[in-house]
Amino acid sequence: MRWRQVLAAAGGPSNPEGLWPVQAVGFRDLLARAAAQQQAITENQERLRALTELAAKMQRHHSGDLKTRTNDVQKRHIELSARLLHVTRLLDALEARLAASLGYRGDASTAKEGRLAHALNAVEAELAPGSSSGLQRRLEVVSAAAHMRGGGGAAAAAAAGGGS
Repeated sequence: MRWRQVLAAAGGPSNPEGLWPVQAVGFRDLLARAAAQQQAITENQERLRALTELAAKMQRHHSGDLKTRTNDVQKRHIELSARLLHVTRLLDALEARLAASLGYRGDASTAKEGRLAHALNAVEAELAPGSSSGLQRRLEVVSAAAHMRGGGGAAAAAAAGGGS
């Protein structure tokens, strides 16, 4: 009766802790049970040691493989960078030869560009709305002179002053 109560209290063979009471009568049964438990512990420790060694071996292999791959990728990157630099130098040389064959000289064109930039700045300054010699101011002066010639002296003076 007591044995059945112990089995029911353990939760049956599928209990979450995996514990299952074993009936033992006398010291011989207890010693046999202790030996079986010790053997199970030893087997579990051996299995754990083997799994640890396997994990370490896999990690070493994986690390070595990754190192090899990383080195290969770095070598490939260096090789491709050198090839790209070589192609860029060739392209630059070919562009220089093309420019020379078309009569383009770097020093002369730079001077021409400087003169053109200076002329463009002068024209922009003349056309700027706020400048005293700007196009708008000249238009007002010409308009005032035309009104003065037309006989409208007072009207021309008012127009020149910006009255209307």
